Amino acid sequence: MGLDRAPGGKTIRHKLAWLAAVGELIMVVGRHHAAAKPHALGSFTALAAALALTPAPHGFTVAEHAARVCAMTGQAGYTIRQAAYDLRKLRGKNLITKPGRSRRYHVPPQAARTIASLLALRDQVIGPILAGVRSPRMGRKPAVWTRVDRDYETLRIGMQTLFHDLGVTPVTPAA
Repeated sequence: MGLDRAPGGKTIRHKLAWLAAVGELIMVVGRHHAAAKPHALGSFTALAAALALTPAPHGFTVAEHAARVCAMTGQAGYTIRQAAYDLRKLRGKNLITKPGRSRRYHVPPQAARTIASLLALRDQVIGPILAGVRSPRMGRKPAVWTRVDRDYETLRIGMQTLFHDLGVTPVTPAA
């Protein structure tokens, strides 16, 4: 089994693709490149838009969801067709519901908590860890370390070791 294959037959590129999407990290895996793709990041934006539309008393439509995503990203390229696709994916994961034959979507309270947890995990935990793996620490270490600082440093070093063992090298962007 080569370094570009993980146990179970899937490529490491496939298993670590979410790392590229979450941290906008470009990795070289063997001779393959896994880069942050706009559509992968769009699924997090679709989650955030659905969460933002949760308080709507009568739910929200596909067009309202598309408008919210466009407002959040600042790009007008997100179409109603893409929004419908993203909402179908969220329905398949039971994160949103569509009561009866209505054209409106609702986010149940438990699903809203799940979405908020996923977004917080991405923004507050995974993103900083991957940013630390991508760029090594420069300069002096802080004089006083909190428990969180020690935990992040341990995770950062562990991720570097994992990437080295898997043959994955973070590529720093050209200056």
